[in-house]
Amino acid sequence: MDELVKPFDSLFEQRVYMKIIEKGYKVIPQFETYGRRIDLVIQGKTERLAVECDGDYWHGPEQHEDDISRQRDLERCGWVFWRIRESSFYRNQDASLENLWKLLEERGINPLSKSTDIDATTNKAA
Repeated sequence: MDELVKPFDSLFEQRVYMKIIEKGYKVIPQFETYGRRIDLVIQGKTERLAVECDGDYWHGPEQHEDDISRQRDLERCGWVFWRIRESSFYRNQDASLENLWKLLEERGINPLSKSTDIDATTNKAA
Protein backbone atom coordinates (compact mmCIF):
# COMPACT_ATOMS: atom_id res chain seq x y z
CA MET A 1 0.00 0.00 0.00
CA ASP A 2 1.68 3.18 -1.20
CA GLU A 3 -1.06 5.73 -0.55
CA LEU A 4 -1.55 7.12 2.94
CA VAL A 5 -5.11 6.78 4.23
CA LYS A 6 -6.74 8.14 7.35
CA PRO A 7 -6.39 7.70 10.28
CA PHE A 8 -2.67 6.90 9.91
CA ASP A 9 0.05 9.51 10.41
CA SER A 10 2.55 7.88 8.04
CA LEU A 11 2.95 5.16 5.43
CA PHE A 12 5.33 3.42 7.82
CA GLU A 13 2.66 3.24 10.53
CA GLN A 14 0.10 2.09 7.96
CA ARG A 15 2.43 -0.67 6.71
CA VAL A 16 3.11 -1.93 10.24
CA TYR A 17 -0.66 -2.00 10.80
CA MET A 18 -1.14 -4.06 7.64
CA LYS A 19 1.51 -6.59 8.71
CA ILE A 20 -0.19 -7.01 12.09
CA ILE A 21 -3.70 -7.46 10.72
CA GLU A 22 -2.39 -9.92 8.12
CA LYS A 23 -1.68 -12.15 11.13
CA GLY A 24 -5.33 -11.80 12.19
CA TYR A 25 -4.98 -9.42 15.14
CA LYS A 26 -7.48 -6.71 15.99
CA VAL A 27 -5.66 -3.38 15.74
CA ILE A 28 -6.97 0.07 16.57
CA PRO A 29 -5.01 2.89 14.90
CA GLN A 30 -4.56 6.27 16.60
CA PHE A 31 -6.03 5.09 19.90
CA GLU A 32 -6.84 7.95 22.26
CA THR A 33 -6.35 7.49 26.00
CA TYR A 34 -5.66 9.91 28.85
CA GLY A 35 -5.44 12.81 26.42
CA ARG A 36 -2.72 11.07 24.38
CA ARG A 37 -2.66 9.08 21.17
CA ILE A 38 -1.02 5.70 20.65
CA ASP A 39 -0.08 4.81 17.07
CA LEU A 40 -1.55 1.30 17.17
CA VAL A 41 -3.24 -0.76 19.88
CA ILE A 42 -3.43 -4.52 19.44
CA GLN A 43 -6.53 -5.71 21.27
CA GLY A 44 -6.92 -9.20 22.68
CA LYS A 45 -9.83 -10.61 24.68
CA THR A 46 -8.50 -9.36 28.02
CA GLU A 47 -5.14 -7.75 27.19
CA ARG A 48 -3.92 -5.04 24.85
CA LEU A 49 -0.56 -3.81 23.67
CA ALA A 50 0.46 -0.32 22.58
CA VAL A 51 2.65 -0.20 19.46
CA GLU A 52 4.62 2.94 18.69
CA CYS A 53 6.06 3.39 15.20
CA ASP A 54 9.13 5.58 15.43
CA GLY A 55 9.67 7.12 12.01
CA ASP A 56 13.27 8.09 11.29
CA TYR A 57 12.34 11.58 10.11
CA TRP A 58 9.98 12.48 12.97
CA HIS A 59 11.68 10.67 15.83
CA GLY A 60 15.12 12.19 16.21
CA PRO A 61 16.90 12.63 19.56
CA GLU A 62 14.73 15.58 20.65
CA GLN A 63 11.45 13.84 19.86
CA HIS A 64 12.66 10.60 21.42
CA GLU A 65 12.73 12.20 24.88
CA ASP A 66 9.15 13.43 24.48
CA ASP A 67 8.05 10.01 23.21
CA ILE A 68 9.62 8.18 26.15
CA SER A 69 8.14 10.66 28.63
CA ARG A 70 4.66 10.13 27.11
CA GLN A 71 5.21 6.37 27.19
CA ARG A 72 6.21 6.47 30.88
CA ASP A 73 3.08 8.47 31.71
CA LEU A 74 0.90 5.87 29.99
CA GLU A 75 2.82 2.96 31.53
CA ARG A 76 1.90 4.38 34.94
CA CYS A 77 -1.72 3.99 33.80
CA GLY A 78 -1.15 0.30 33.01
CA TRP A 79 -0.16 0.40 29.34
CA VAL A 80 2.53 -1.92 27.97
CA PHE A 81 4.47 -0.66 24.94
CA TRP A 82 6.38 -2.16 22.05
CA ARG A 83 8.33 0.19 19.77
CA ILE A 84 9.57 -0.29 16.23
CA ARG A 85 12.02 1.92 14.30
CA GLU A 86 11.31 2.70 10.68
CA SER A 87 14.86 1.85 9.55
CA SER A 88 14.64 -1.60 11.18
CA PHE A 89 11.26 -2.28 9.60
CA TYR A 90 12.41 -1.43 6.09
CA ARG A 91 15.71 -3.27 6.49
CA ASN A 92 13.91 -6.56 7.22
CA GLN A 93 10.16 -6.42 7.90
CA ASP A 94 9.76 -10.00 9.07
CA ALA A 95 12.77 -9.94 11.40
CA SER A 96 11.78 -6.55 12.84
CA LEU A 97 8.38 -7.94 13.89
CA GLU A 98 9.58 -11.24 15.42
CA ASN A 99 9.79 -9.79 18.95
CA LEU A 100 6.28 -8.39 18.58
CA TRP A 101 4.82 -11.82 17.80
CA LYS A 102 6.65 -13.29 20.82
CA LEU A 103 5.43 -10.52 23.13
CA LEU A 104 1.84 -10.92 21.94
CA GLU A 105 2.02 -14.65 22.62
CA GLU A 106 3.54 -14.06 26.07
CA ARG A 107 0.76 -11.60 26.92
CA GLY A 108 -1.98 -13.97 25.72
CA ILE A 109 -3.03 -11.72 22.87
CA ASN A 110 -4.08 -14.04 20.08
CA PRO A 111 -5.14 -13.45 16.48
CA LEU A 112 -8.90 -13.22 16.04
CA SER A 113 -8.82 -14.55 12.50
CA LYS A 114 -6.52 -15.18 9.59
CA SER A 115 -8.38 -12.77 7.30
CA THR A 116 -6.07 -10.55 5.25
CA ASP A 117 -8.89 -8.36 3.99
CA ILE A 118 -9.64 -6.04 6.92
CA ASP A 119 -10.77 -2.44 6.52
CA ALA A 120 -8.36 0.01 8.21
CA THR A 121 -11.12 2.41 9.22
CA THR A 122 -13.31 -0.17 10.98
CA ASN A 123 -10.83 -3.03 11.54
CA LYS A 124 -13.55 -5.44 10.43
CA ALA A 125 -13.27 -8.13 7.83
CA ALA A 126 -14.57 -6.89 4.49
